[in-house]
Amino acid sequence: MSIREVTPVSERAPRDRVVVTGMGVVAPPGNGLENFWTALLAGRSNARLIDRFDTTGLPCKFACQVDNFDATRWVDRKQARRLDPFVQFAIAAARMAVEDAGQDFAADFMEQCGVLIGSGIGGMKTYEDECAVILSQGPGRAPVPRGAMLSAKPRG
Repeated sequence: MSIREVTPVSERAPRDRVVVTGMGVVAPPGNGLENFWTALLAGRSNARLIDRFDTTGLPCKFACQVDNFDATRWVDRKQARRLDPFVQFAIAAARMAVEDAGQDFAADFMEQCGVLIGSGIGGMKTYEDECAVILSQGPGRAPVPRGAMLSAKPRG
């Protein structure tokens, strides 16, 4: 069974329909649509002890973390260093969706493209890092926000 076979058909009027032409996933069960779907069908859990930060003193010491993710597959190394993992995941998933749709990043196509991102909060690593800088070195040491203005052109 494929993910496309279980996607429900909308009952809305034709003028209200949304057409999903491509999908991309970066998530704890798996990165990429096929890895993600296979893990879901198999009922595999990604829950394990947290290894991304010190859990000393925390009541919960396990979580589902995204593994095997290489941001440089989707953005250049310099961008990857500057972008919060949340943004790296969003860019990767959006580009996977474009690939899944069989499209390219031509400028004329990008004006007709929309991306839907599901996130509980996003950008927390950057937030935490900058709070630590402000607390330890003062507000003058925090970098000026760069925003999320990225080129729609693929790297390379």
